[in-house]
Amino acid sequence: MWRASAAAALIFGCLLHPASAASADQAKGTLTIGTQSSDVWFSVHVVGAFPPAPAKLADAAGEHAADVTVTEGACPAARHAGQREIGLTGATWCVHVSHLQAGYAVSGTLASPFTSLSLTVKRKDGPLLPLLWSIAALVAAVLISALSTTYVPGLTSKLRLRLYERDGGIAGLGDWVKTAAADGILSDDDIVARAKWARKYGPRQVMKIRGRLAKAADDADPALRDSPLDRACRAEAGRKADDATREDVLTDQGARSTKAADLLDSLTKANTAIRDFTSAADEIIAALQDDPAKAEQAEKIRGRALGPARDLSEEGVPQFVTNLSAIVQSMRTTFSAQQLALPGAERLVAAAASGAPARVTIPAIAASVKEAFEPVVVYAPALLLALVVMAGAVATVFSAQYLANPNFGTLADYWALILSAYGSAQATAIAAALLLIRTPKPWYG
Repeated sequence: MWRASAAAALIFGCLLHPASAASADQAKGTLTIGTQSSDVWFSVHVVGAFPPAPAKLADAAGEHAADVTVTEGACPAARHAGQREIGLTGATWCVHVSHLQAGYAVSGTLASPFTSLSLTVKRKDGPLLPLLWSIAALVAAVLISALSTTYVPGLTSKLRLRLYERDGGIAGLGDWVKTAAADGILSDDDIVARAKWARKYGPRQVMKIRGRLAKAADDADPALRDSPLDRACRAEAGRKADDATREDVLTDQGARSTKAADLLDSLTKANTAIRDFTSAADEIIAALQDDPAKAEQAEKIRGRALGPARDLSEEGVPQFVTNLSAIVQSMRTTFSAQQLALPGAERLVAAAASGAPARVTIPAIAASVKEAFEPVVVYAPALLLALVVMAGAVATVFSAQYLANPNFGTLADYWALILSAYGSAQATAIAAALLLIRTPKPWYG
């Protein structure tokens, strides 16, 4: 019995010794392949013609694997397999690696009794899809930047406009806002700026003018008492702080209203003209004391000249001042009083020459609005430069995220590419937008 056991051990030892020797004498090679396909075929020269059994290549985590089959001889011509060199000569293996997943590198060892090949295969997606996603990120950044500088501000302006479509304590202001927006003479921002000014400062300024108007009415010449001008001034001056309408602060065209200020100006001019005329006429009459007849005639002319003051309205003030100036000049000539200095008469002449106060017209408003907003073409060079810089930023990200990554292809890789490209482009767009920002100028009436 023991003889049979010894013979078996001897036979097993003889069989084991050649295998161990073969393992110790294996030729070793290392090969790393990059591909954009899910299948790889290649031929390689090895020592010994015995191909290894089918095996698997796996990534470092062991979660993604690829199948490997090896056959003896060159690969079929239909596979267009390439020849790979590992520094060995001899027989040829045809290696087929299948089920490769983009974004991963799989590794393993293909071993035969005479050859051990350490194989690593890296698969990445082709450049077309990543490039398209990079361009999509650029387009998204450009669109968002365009919206942030056009649509969003316009939408914000319209929303702000809605807030001022209510009167806000000034009767008629909301209707004016709606009408001005519909007419299109003023921009939404300009309308809001004027309505905001009207709410915040308009009543306060009107009340200051009304206070001055009340004092001027009390100090007016008796010749103006109970005239249409006097009644209009006292009615305006007597209005309370909460009695403010849109017409009191803004004109139909959106200019600062000078309703109370115009009344004050007319009253002041009429009152000043009467006093200057009276002063000049009194000097002429005083110079005629040696001729009672002429002095009496001059007094009558003075009385008749001030008679129209009882019916004087705001619109008639310029003509009234002109008439008083002409009467003074006529009295000078009639009574040979050219030698008199008559400062009041000189002031009357100057007041008559100045005419009525200038008023803001619609063309003037349109011109100011046009000057406030520069043509869009001014921004074209800056926008083009921003687009070029954004494209450069995306190209840089594409190089860093795709070209430098031999295993590009996972969802995480695409997200990193898209977000990096978008972030770089958007940062450039924000920088350009900061340079292009032109905020609406404040309006103070």
